[in-house]
Amino acid sequence: MGTLCHGAPLAPSQRGTTSARSSRMRLHRRIIAFAWRNAAMMVAIGPLASCQRAPASTEGRSASALADSSGGEVLFDEMGTDARGIPRYTRREFSSGERKLLRTAFGVDEPEGLYLSDSSDAALVKFDTKAKRCRACYVDSYRVGFLSLRLPRETWEDFEQKMRGKSASDFSPSARTLQRSLDGLDPEARAAFAALIDAGRHAGFRLSIVETYRSPEREALLFALGNGRTHTATSMHSYGRAVDIAVGDGRWERAATRREWVRFRKFVLAHGSGRFHIIGTADRTWDWAHVELESPALGLHSIDEALAFAARCTSDSARTHAPTSAQLGGAAIDPCVFVPAVPDDHAGIPQPH
Repeated sequence: MGTLCHGAPLAPSQRGTTSARSSRMRLHRRIIAFAWRNAAMMVAIGPLASCQRAPASTEGRSASALADSSGGEVLFDEMGTDARGIPRYTRREFSSGERKLLRTAFGVDEPEGLYLSDSSDAALVKFDTKAKRCRACYVDSYRVGFLSLRLPRETWEDFEQKMRGKSASDFSPSARTLQRSLDGLDPEARAAFAALIDAGRHAGFRLSIVETYRSPEREALLFALGNGRTHTATSMHSYGRAVDIAVGDGRWERAATRREWVRFRKFVLAHGSGRFHIIGTADRTWDWAHVELESPALGLHSIDEALAFAARCTSDSARTHAPTSAQLGGAAIDPCVFVPAVPDDHAGIPQPH
């Protein structure tokens, strides 16, 4: 992943002064505090709605819908979210063999929780352990095949249970350290984010980098500290393709700051030929600072593709050529996850076609 250095690039007038460093620390503490506060609100709202997934059932589905999806074809109305912000979970019927394959490769115990993140060509297969039933009903979502601290053959439900009750002291000191330099990013993302931030500053936005690269262990730490309610355990941060960028004073609850942040998020979406993504919409999100850069080489884009990849990555050959823990940012050796940008010495690892 390259050398991970501290210190985010700031405007020239802010460099080299104690006051600037103090301001950055105060800003970072405010961003984190606001994130926890927003997450706590989500936790309070969540139990009011029934988010527990009902047992798999075909009740209410039309025969034609079942027939259309049984062969693996994803219908347009099974992609992304509906007008209420609820994922369109797959209606495909899975064989016992397919269920076993998805569980073994990706920790997906109930494939009825699979869906495509949106209706674009870059949509990724995601998995919710509980069904989202309302816009404000927060659930944990995982990108299938992405790096995490989940162990091979461990289900996501088992992972969530394992994370409950953990404290910061259960993780290594490096997991408690923020990386704020663009140097730790994937080389392509490093150049793209540098250009984005430079363009944003030239457009008049006051921008500060909150965090860049995160190891899978740091993602798990944040997941545990937030009781699973603030961060996904499968993030573009662990691939060096996401940056948390604060606007102005970083206080999104202030109307003036929020207006600037909405303007900047629209600016982000219009920059870089649409390859930058944010969480939620420009004016509605639980994570104002997060910006990520898509990569066609990362993620699975259909359930059929996920099943084909699972069949290859669980083979004896794939296990023999599995990436090392170092190549996976310290995560457990697992041939069924995408490898971050590292020297190309893992040609034996199966990749989706």
